[in-house]
Amino acid sequence: MSQFTSVELVFHAEPAALTEALEQAHVLARIDYLPASVRASAGDGAVFITAGILVDEAERIVTVTDAGVAVGPQARDLVGAIANRLEVSLWVPKWDLDVEPASYDPAPGARDTATDNGLKGEKATIVVVTPAPMSAMPMYATAVQQDLSVLDLGDRRVVMSTSSDEPVGFGHFGWSEDTLPSLVLLNDFGERTVALHETEANFAEGLHSWDLVTEFVTGSVATPGPGAQALIDEFFSATRDAEAFASYAGVSPDRMYAAMTKPGDRGMLEMIALFNLPGVVAKVLDEAIEPADVPGAQTFTHESWRGAIKETTRLYMAEQFPEGTAGEFWTQFGHATFDNPRMRLALAGAGGLIGGLLLRSAIKSGGKVRGTFGALFIVDAIGNAVLTPLIEKWKREGRTDLGLSDDGRLEVRRFDAGRSDNAPR
Repeated sequence: MSQFTSVELVFHAEPAALTEALEQAHVLARIDYLPASVRASAGDGAVFITAGILVDEAERIVTVTDAGVAVGPQARDLVGAIANRLEVSLWVPKWDLDVEPASYDPAPGARDTATDNGLKGEKATIVVVTPAPMSAMPMYATAVQQDLSVLDLGDRRVVMSTSSDEPVGFGHFGWSEDTLPSLVLLNDFGERTVALHETEANFAEGLHSWDLVTEFVTGSVATPGPGAQALIDEFFSATRDAEAFASYAGVSPDRMYAAMTKPGDRGMLEMIALFNLPGVVAKVLDEAIEPADVPGAQTFTHESWRGAIKETTRLYMAEQFPEGTAGEFWTQFGHATFDNPRMRLALAGAGGLIGGLLLRSAIKSGGKVRGTFGALFIVDAIGNAVLTPLIEKWKREGRTDLGLSDDGRLEVRRFDAGRSDNAPR
């Protein structure tokens, strides 16, 4: 393992100008940004750029020259000087460093307005692939106040929704055990990303953007040497993300990494295929089809909590007893209960106890209603404890019944269980 650590910088600058400045300083870095065609953040071509650099224990920046990898000046001083020279904004969360150019306009909302005006899309679309049952969807739709269109794949559900404000959909309030692992595919006003959540933590085990541009700055050399390439592979490559996605999809990390290196639509379509998802998911992300119009999808509206609870109960009963109804469930439950002698006697005992208590209370206070119910409980308990076993015994030993003969005379018939020739005796 290397003795270096990575630090993340956030610039608001033109990508070409920042790359040139980093090369002149011989810095080894990885920069990621969304092109202005996807999400412009200013009219002058400036975009938000995430730059990853490496520093040693003394926070000296790692540089690359023809002689190889070396440590340079203090990283804080160097990146601050680059931001000032380019007259751009810089933010370093790890160091709590915030650099603004002299021409920066601190008017509230100025930068946000510029960002919003450059959005490629007009809405956010979120697709979540989760093992959560269909019965969970009505409650989630009500909780997030968004219509959820759900495509049932058998072992997974594809939950789709759109929002005109912020990306709000399934999983918005976090993850629980029954919703994991979850694959989140998002079109966030033009940027298409995929994230894998395998634990209840807020962070994602795998993350990839199909619209993000990734470039490596290798100091003053065009081709990095073995030392620089080793650092790129260790700190800046997406192999960890590829391994997480590959494990989820059940494919090799090499296949997944190859798909992740393909930009735009090609990479998105290939990764969706590796995830064994239907091609319509890509159309939903590209906003070519509305979630509610996906063939086979069931849409859950964000209704009242009462309606959501009612629908959740109906779906849950259907999931637990797919070949029957709720009424059949209670019928099966009753048969299973009363066919068990111990359970039948226990219920009879409980009924007799309740009946006795009601009768006792009625005798003391003169309550006729309680007395009546108490008597009924006792009679029912006796019936369950005594008559039911007798009836079962009669069934086993045979039973007698009255019937009419062919000439209309009344006669006694005896029926034996298991015999087909139950004729008059």
